[in-house]
Amino acid sequence: RSARAVREWRPCGRSAASDRHAEYMIELSRAFATDPHRPVWLQEVGAPSNCLTPEQTPDFLEATVRAAVRTENLWGVTWWCSHDVGRELADYPELEYSLGLIDQAGEAKPIGRRFAEIIPELRARRQAPARTTAIVIEVDAHEIPVSRAAMSPGGAIFQAWVDACEAGLDAAFVTSRTAADPADLAARGIADLIRPDLSTGSGTYSSNNTVVDGAEDVAEVTA
Repeated sequence: RSARAVREWRPCGRSAASDRHAEYMIELSRAFATDPHRPVWLQEVGAPSNCLTPEQTPDFLEATVRAAVRTENLWGVTWWCSHDVGRELADYPELEYSLGLIDQAGEAKPIGRRFAEIIPELRARRQAPARTTAIVIEVDAHEIPVSRAAMSPGGAIFQAWVDACEAGLDAAFVTSRTAADPADLAARGIADLIRPDLSTGSGTYSSNNTVVDGAEDVAEVTA
């Protein structure tokens, strides 16, 4: 199952919110998994040039991948994308021509070289940190989130995650249905709950593939 969130988010550039956005999406997906230990494949995470300078992209890649491998049962990471799209293909959005690890001449870009440098280390997986605190996602009787906007950047659930990160806390997510079941919480190793105030943060949600001038945060996760 694939989920893509594209949401206006300021400021652009490096921050806990951007460097750990892929980790956020991975953990968010686990809240809705029937098996919380199911392996997750992080797909099509990238370094958009409308949010990052070329000098920032290698460090952003490293921070993003290092954050992702701290999650439990991560199967793999697919970076978007391997090569810059060739300029002879004229019908792509401008952003697509600069997302590669390798340029159109076949040379590794600084971001690609950084990826190659960290792969050997990260293949030797370390034990993921215990996530004993969970942020609660309110759902209805059909286990559908009552507020999708709350999960997007700027929303109350997303902000609770950012606040936890900045406080040095590795948080998980659970639905309100799971939060109401002590056995489910125990099975997931959850001891403490954070319940965001959904009346705060963004009030609307949209999801699309268009490029927004300089104010977009893009992440994908397949679970």
